[in-house]
Amino acid sequence: MKDCTGSSANWCPNCGDCKCPLNKYNERTLDDFDCPLHSYKSSHAEEEIENMKSPIHKNEAYPILEIKSSLDQEPPKPGQFDCWQRLINRYNFANVFQTGLVRNLECGNLHELKKLMIERRKLGIERYEVILQPFNGRPALEDLIEEQLDSLAYSEQVSIETPELTEEMLKWQRITINSIQKLIEFKSKQEKKEI
Repeated sequence: MKDCTGSSANWCPNCGDCKCPLNKYNERTLDDFDCPLHSYKSSHAEEEIENMKSPIHKNEAYPILEIKSSLDQEPPKPGQFDCWQRLINRYNFANVFQTGLVRNLECGNLHELKKLMIERRKLGIERYEVILQPFNGRPALEDLIEEQLDSLAYSEQVSIETPELTEEMLKWQRITINSIQKLIEFKSKQEKKEI
């Protein structure tokens, strides 16, 4: 048996042709669930993919180790206001349904959303022993960008594990990437002002 072509190939002598659809740039999406090369069920390029999972050599990981994790940052200090409570108050019945703050949100889903917000607020207090407040000594913009990057990875995981949500996850990714781009542009402008 010949070696498989690379994990992003359009053809393989062992597995056949890529069946992934083309995106608007006329490139293969490399994520079709029925593709003989790129489906999560495919054994195409298993050795290459397995090597990606193996422990990396220290010198290859050096640039990654230089990235400061949000876990390495100072914990939040008491500031002003309560971010979670303001958010919970904003998404009350009157604001959502009478002013059209959020479209297409069902009453039961709004109730569930508020329950989740209250749970997250409680978890934050348990974890950091303080409510999330602005001006707390943490770089909120950086924290937001990092959390959104994590949401991209989670959305990719969901699309693989739950194929019926793939289209929704791709929409999520497009919206999130556009938002991250705007945050990065804003941050860059702010940094240039400080120089």
